[in-house]
Amino acid sequence: MSKNTNMRKFLTGAATVALVASAVAPVASASSTFPDVDANDTHAANIEKAVKLGLIKGKDGLFMPYNDITRGQVAIIIARYLGDVDTTGTKQFTDVSAKENAELAESALVVRAAGVFNGSNGAFNPYKSITRQEMASVLVRLFGLEDLADKTSAVTDNATAWEVHRENINILSENGITNVAQFNPLNNINRAQFASFVIRAIENAETISSGVAGFVFDSGVPVVGAKVTVGGKTAITNAKGYYKLLNVQPGTQKVTIQAKGFETVTVSDVKVLEEQVSTLNKDIVDAKIDTSKIEVSGMVIDSETGAAVDKASVTLEKYNDKTGTWEAVAAASTKLGAYSIGQSDADPDLILGAEYRQTVSKVGFKDFVQTITLDDQKVVNTLKGIKLDVIAAMDIAGTVTDASGAKMKNANVSIYDMNGVKVGSDKTDANGLYSVAGVKLVGGTYNIVVDHASSAVSYTEFNVVEGKNATHNVKLEKGNTITATIGTESLSDVFGANATDADTAEYTLELVSGKTVIATKTVAGAEGKNDAALAFSFDRIAPGSYTVKLSGDYVVAKEFAITVDGNETFEGRAMPAGALNGVVNDGTIGIKGSEVKLVNASGNIVATVTTDADGKYSFTGIPAGDYTVSASADTFIENSLASKVAISKNQNTDTTLSLEKVVTTGNVSGFARLSGSLSAAKNATVTYYDQDGEEVANATVTATGSYSLSGLKAGMYDVVVRGAGIETLKTTQTIEAGKNLTKANYNLTPGGNASLKISVVDSKGQPVNVASKGFDLTDAYVDPTSPEYGVWEEASSATDSVTIKNLSAGTYNLAVDVASDKFVDVKTTATLATGEAGKLVIVVDEVAAQSKVNFRVVDKSNANVDGAYVVVFNEDGSMKDVFTTTNGTAELALVDGKYTLAVYHNGNVVAARELTVAGKDLTVPVIQLSPLQ
Repeated sequence: MSKNTNMRKFLTGAATVALVASAVAPVASASSTFPDVDANDTHAANIEKAVKLGLIKGKDGLFMPYNDITRGQVAIIIARYLGDVDTTGTKQFTDVSAKENAELAESALVVRAAGVFNGSNGAFNPYKSITRQEMASVLVRLFGLEDLADKTSAVTDNATAWEVHRENINILSENGITNVAQFNPLNNINRAQFASFVIRAIENAETISSGVAGFVFDSGVPVVGAKVTVGGKTAITNAKGYYKLLNVQPGTQKVTIQAKGFETVTVSDVKVLEEQVSTLNKDIVDAKIDTSKIEVSGMVIDSETGAAVDKASVTLEKYNDKTGTWEAVAAASTKLGAYSIGQSDADPDLILGAEYRQTVSKVGFKDFVQTITLDDQKVVNTLKGIKLDVIAAMDIAGTVTDASGAKMKNANVSIYDMNGVKVGSDKTDANGLYSVAGVKLVGGTYNIVVDHASSAVSYTEFNVVEGKNATHNVKLEKGNTITATIGTESLSDVFGANATDADTAEYTLELVSGKTVIATKTVAGAEGKNDAALAFSFDRIAPGSYTVKLSGDYVVAKEFAITVDGNETFEGRAMPAGALNGVVNDGTIGIKGSEVKLVNASGNIVATVTTDADGKYSFTGIPAGDYTVSASADTFIENSLASKVAISKNQNTDTTLSLEKVVTTGNVSGFARLSGSLSAAKNATVTYYDQDGEEVANATVTATGSYSLSGLKAGMYDVVVRGAGIETLKTTQTIEAGKNLTKANYNLTPGGNASLKISVVDSKGQPVNVASKGFDLTDAYVDPTSPEYGVWEEASSATDSVTIKNLSAGTYNLAVDVASDKFVDVKTTATLATGEAGKLVIVVDEVAAQSKVNFRVVDKSNANVDGAYVVVFNEDGSMKDVFTTTNGTAELALVDGKYTLAVYHNGNVVAARELTVAGKDLTVPVIQLSPLQ
């Protein structure tokens, strides 16, 4: 079978160790003293190990070893073992809710992201007991266990298992994680049995040592949560920036490092030796992403000749979901074929990972259009070269004759595309011939306009096939005259009434054939008098069907159909109208590009315009009546005039609309109540944390159970609800800008009644005073850089012991700052069950009782090694200290106990030494690093 590529972490830097063995005496619940666990039980020792590692916990002082373990409980155990896992983009199971069980929800995401559990049809079935065959597949995926060719499975009842699990059951047996013949695949597994299976799997994994380990830094500062991948396996760096990946195939491997705010770093030539761990320490400061340097670049060439295309236009557009259109963001021009669009060229800014439409244009070439997606980790986007296809040249020629067939000399011939852009022109010779040679047109429909003073202007369409010469003859017709009069629809109305804004208004009339404007006339009202009608005329009009379009500031736009087969006289009627001019501002300055809508009394939008550079807008040709005017603009709140606007015929109305900046924050409120009784969780605190773990807002629950928070920036937050008498709840909440979320309610589990008695003693069991410094206890949700909530501090009232009450179940970080300089300060963790009265005895190291550990690190030439990272691991595998060497050594002192000293230096195998400190200074034999060769 192929190697599993899921995340694996092992004892060294894997699970959070609940209690540091060298400094802390066990809490009662984290030991073999569970009253319901027989010390002679075959699983007792493994239960002890699993509890000590913080993987499995009891409840109400009991372990319940013979209870079936559920899929959800297994997920929680595995999530504790894996530690930090990147769950970005992982979809939650449909039957798991953070409000119902926050730890289960987080764990379900972790195991799904790690590929350990996949669920069925989107569901997880967290409360269903897990069978032994399912457990076998979970452990194989979790630890990446392989089919061992030189081993044979001892399981004899594998045929009773489902086919999908059979191979994995054999793999468990081959790897020594089960040694029974009767595996009973379909039976459920209990808590005690699972403890043994998971501990044996961990210990089995630890025996496989080929791998890579080291540190990830940013200018010497540890990078926490970086994802390090090698050989299909992934680890997450801990608080020290440390990672370790075992069971990596020996040979030359590629290591990738991904961290938030950094480009992906790849080290492609890391050597991994058989049964050795290679060192890779990496400072990724040079990979920091500076979004101000985002750029898009590329090369444009002629697809036929390969020559660079100079002065081609390159534009980037971004899709606007609101308007449903592509909008220009940036533009550039090629120079010797190359182009580059930087952040300084863009408005708005280019965004990592965003999608854009890119268009490359050049006269004589076909447009090149593509959709691109910017890299989400790198600022430099060098696109694949673009080949522009040359438009094949063609000749368009023809003969122009008059109505009698006579050849027309000096007729002006113009060719337009369907957007009205002139693409070629010529003048006929004495034989009526015209020729537009070498014109480059893409296939499609074009319009030829022929103008000669003795005939009607001719407008004809013809189709072009790219590169194929075309002949288009034009026969001119006799020119006709259209004489028209347009009066008002009501006999009592007039156009441009005297003493009104419209007294000297101008009116525009267009004669249109299809989509082509044949002729345009402007008619001005007579000053100082009422205009009962508008008179106009067109001449040199060819026979055919036309539309006359009337428009103007003070007339309702109207279209009239007319057929010309000779000189025509036309009469029509239209409605006088009003106009509306205004400004959209922010209270002071006009807002450019604001969208202004005019809405009639029926609620229909009758017109939409965009403000100019000064924020001005204008609506013309508005029928008299009452209207509503509204305006909107990016980063502003849409606003409407408070009252209706009355539009009168032949009058202009002025308006001003002021917009307020868009609110970028939102508000949230709701109730926090205890499940069951539904009583208010009075004085509980609701704290919001941003994605960097920083506290941003908090609220206290009132006597009625309500709480509210305002001014939260839009985005996703972690929410932690804490308080006396409740179990701490963690969930997530998304805040939308400008919106009030009013039903963010929390159903809290009664509890919060655990306590932790912390005592500090020396190595002889004598109390040690902590009074002037104190105890600092924080829960797992606190960012240690700036905690305000989830913090318990005891100093002045504490001596050698303190009891902290009203604690929720969970894991806590504890720092003990001893008053006397004779003792070493301690940092550790403690885990409590609901209602547990935990007791934690901390044995502090006496400075005088520490033994100096002398060591020296040298290279293969016996020269002292500077800058090597030296890690001291406690006996239980937890990381105690990290040092860097100067002149091959560092100051190190340890109290009695067993330790592992490991040295990490690039280009070398990890060197490890087992230490036993026993009451006297210790000199470690010289540690000579072995190069990766």
